[in-house]
Formats: sequence, structure tokens, C-alpha cells
Amino acid sequence: MADNSHTMHTVTPNRVALVTGANGITGAALVNQFASEPDWKKIIAISRRPGHSLPNDPRVQFISIDLSKSPEEIGQILKANGATDITHIYHTAYVEGKAEGDAQFQELWDLNVPMFDNVLTAVECVSEESLKRVTLQTGGKHYGIFQRAPPVPISEEVGRYEQGPPNFYYGQEDVLFRHRHGKHWSYTVVRPQIIIGKTKGNGMSFVTSLGLYFTIKKYLQQPAVYGGKPSVWDVPVECSTATAIAKFTSYISQNTEAAGHEFNISDADPTQPSFKDYFEYLSNYFGVPIEQKEGYSIVEDMKDKEQVWNEIAEKYGVSKEAFGYGTWKFLDMTFQGTPGPIVYDMSKARKYGWTETRNTREEIGKVLDQMKQEHIIPDLFTFRA
Repeated sequence: MADNSHTMHTVTPNRVALVTGANGITGAALVNQFASEPDWKKIIAISRRPGHSLPNDPRVQFISIDLSKSPEEIGQILKANGATDITHIYHTAYVEGKAEGDAQFQELWDLNVPMFDNVLTAVECVSEESLKRVTLQTGGKHYGIFQRAPPVPISEEVGRYEQGPPNFYYGQEDVLFRHRHGKHWSYTVVRPQIIIGKTKGNGMSFVTSLGLYFTIKKYLQQPAVYGGKPSVWDVPVECSTATAIAKFTSYISQNTEAAGHEFNISDADPTQPSFKDYFEYLSNYFGVPIEQKEGYSIVEDMKDKEQVWNEIAEKYGVSKEAFGYGTWKFLDMTFQGTPGPIVYDMSKARKYGWTETRNTREEIGKVLDQMKQEHIIPDLFTFRA
């Protein structure tokens, strides 16, 4: 648990949170976290798609907004819904591109950087006097982890990797710094690693995708395959559980001394699990053998598996549309693109009073259990060894 006595000097009365990407893994976790805290007057959840996974709390207000619209249009929608007293922005919105290869990086920039600029401009217009803190969530790609093996543990002081392709996290930070100049509000940047959580159709859904993948392999009586580098199979690769990210983000964004700082957030699992550990856990959970085959592509394997999923759905009564929640491209990128151990230096968060850790494999199991309860994957033939 975090020791709030160290740095929590003031609590802003009548706080109003605006959470972008509220249907995403961390966006939904943030909305639920704020709903568990009594000090929020209102929690505004925005997303393009209809809201789901939102808590039943009268303080939660869902507004459907496409952040690719102009700041003027976004501002008009906020005004029309009475969202003019925002004190805290939490930007977690993300749009996945369709391009392949190097072109995907510029596309991600073109999709996601203007989106953040638009919403920040709009909120500054409609809540100019009330705005106090803007929190931007980026992630481990800030450190160029798919282009290089950064020094371990990775601290916030590791600079940008400018030799790589365009990195939209840098563009978003530049938007943040430009808007912040000369303003009365402050900012925080939060950088999780691979996120452990669940939501529908998120562009970077690690556990949801693995749950679907292992279910299909179980049904077909085939092994699950790790396609990454053999040298990375059993080195530590940290993750960040969504509920922990949300709890930390709430804590650090209300910490006056943390203003103007960037923070890593990971589970800081003392066992330092590896891809091997995650695969072995999933193997035991589903009763599916595993093997390694460098270069194996989950994307290619899943291209013709929708009909298989339809059979599973009909036989076991789970959602047919759940197959569309799988983000196979993200799994391939994660397993094939990780060049070495990924371990965060959490000393900066510790300095500001954060002491929490999570057992990542247990958190993965909780998400899979939720998927079974919500009939995303079947319960009838999954088991723990």
C-alpha cells in the first residue's frame, strides 16, 4: 500500500476527472478506481464507442466523443454535457493503426498525437480556470525497447531513442510540454509496461489475446507456441497490472510534489517472471503443452481460426464476437520484438511513497477467471493443474 502521509499535503475539493479511452484496459480501471474514492465530485468517462465496464455510480458520466474531431467540436460536446469544471485529465486513449512494417509507426503518430492535442486544447478552453493536473499514460516503448535492449533496470532517466522510427509517445509528450508552457496546471507522465487486464477489443490486450489463443489451442489439441528469440525466453520481462496502474496513477496525480515528473509503474513482482514463466502458467491453467519456434507468427496462425472459434462458441456457450478481441499483432510484436530483459527501476515511485507490488501470474489468473465468468472463454474444459 502507498504511504500517503509522506507527500499528500492537500486534497483538492470538488475534483472532477476526465478519463479518455474509458473503454480501454487502464481507462476502465481508472474510472473504477476513482469510483472507489470518495473525494471525486464527478468522473467523466469518454470513448468513441458506447461505454461498457463502467461502475454503477451516480458520479460517473459517460460521453461518447471521437477525439479525432476538432477541439472546437470536442469542446462543444463537453459543454453540452456540462463538463466545464474539469480539474484532472487522464489521457489513456489509443487508436490502433492498420499499416504494416515501418509504416505503422508513422500511422500511430498520425492517429494518436493529434488526438491528445485535440482533447487537451478543448479542455483548456472549457475548463481553463479549474484545470489543475494533466496525466498522460505512455509506456515502455518510450525507452525504445523494441529497437534496443535498454540498460536494466530501466530508469526514467533513460532518454528518448531518437535513432528509431517515429515514436508517438514522444509526440504526445511534446504536445503536453507545449500546452503546459505558461499555464497554471501541472502534469504527470505514467509509463507502464505490458498491461495485465481485460476489455473488449483493446489494441494492446495481452491477457485477453493469450486467453483466446490458448483456448483455441486447447480445442484443437495443439501446443501453444512461443515465437520470440530463444535468448529472451527465460529472462525477466515485467508487466503492469491495470488495477495497480490505476491506483498508482490516482495516487501520484494528486501528489503535489510529483508535479512535472515522469514515473515508471510495474508490478515489481519480486519473482521477476519471464515469458517462460507466463507460458508455463498458462500451460497449467489451460492444460495445453507449449513449445518454442523462433519466428512463429500468431497472426498467421490465427488467420483461419475464426470458424474454429465459432465452433467453440456454439459448443460451450461463449461469445462469438470474442474472437475479435484478440490482438494477435500485439502478441507477435511483444514476443518477437522484445530484445532482452525488461525490468523497471521503481525507486522514483518508491521515493514518492509507493510501495505496492503484485504477483503478475496471479493477476493473469484473475483476468482469465473474469473472462470465464463473463463467458468470453469457456469454463468447461479449462482447469488448473
